[in-house]
Amino acid sequence: MKLITDQVTIMQQEIHELAEEIKVLNEKKERDKAACYTRPGDSDYDSILKIQENADRIQALSNLLENSTIIQNPNSERVELGSHFRVFLKYDKEDMEFLDVVLIEKKVSKESSSIYLTYDSDFGKAVYHKKLGSRFRYYTKTGKRAEGLIISMEYDRPEIGKTHLKMKNVK
Repeated sequence: MKLITDQVTIMQQEIHELAEEIKVLNEKKERDKAACYTRPGDSDYDSILKIQENADRIQALSNLLENSTIIQNPNSERVELGSHFRVFLKYDKEDMEFLDVVLIEKKVSKESSSIYLTYDSDFGKAVYHKKLGSRFRYYTKTGKRAEGLIISMEYDRPEIGKTHLKMKNVK
């Protein structure tokens, strides 16, 4: 799996939060040595289950981090995995909005759905491999037709670093 550096940071933060919650739950369990003898539905039993769920999630996130490739913002004028770009969207000729998004392979943690866009979503498929100034369209999950335009992009150029490209004369 390919992850961007922001996803790695989010996953590491989630691992830290889960570990802290396990610590608090274990301290609570230690206060009540009889926790091993409780029945389902008892708060101590629920704590034991939550500890196991958190430990399983930590293991899953750790395995994902170990087995993933970290990608940077691509050196390309096309929308690729890891691309940062801004779009203008119009829905059924009613609502309009500007979105700053990052294209990712898959959501794996607590990534914001308003910032991170998966490339296998309808929106992601519509913009994948498009260039600055390209128009696209897709249908939302609610059936609304969305039309858009890629109005700016950011990419890394080895010789000068981050480059911001903006469209001129957006109509």
